[in-house]
Amino acid sequence: MDAIFQEPAALGAFVAAITEGVKRSVGLKGGAVYLLNALLSLGLALLLGWAGLLPASYPFPGGAALFGIYAALAASGLYEAVKNVRKAMGDGNAAPPSGGAGGADRGRLL
Repeated sequence: MDAIFQEPAALGAFVAAITEGVKRSVGLKGGAVYLLNALLSLGLALLLGWAGLLPASYPFPGGAALFGIYAALAASGLYEAVKNVRKAMGDGNAAPPSGGAGGADRGRLL
């Protein structure tokens, strides 16, 4: 858990996981996902900075806000990467490839 406090990209990955869960359960789309990434990243970074858990190179409040901005950019980049992978894989809703055994032939040794 200490790694989340040391690198903005780690906090961004944590925020991206939270956002993905919220997106799936609530159905967020488009700009709302990016807004949630930004709000969670900034909020968590400011909270961690206030608690003194961020590295000394990110002093509170300005450095903590910068840490949050970097984390939001990382979270949004991860969201775009996941979206592109899903698009490339067909989102899991595509029909199975044609060919092979199907229908009455299924389970029969050929």
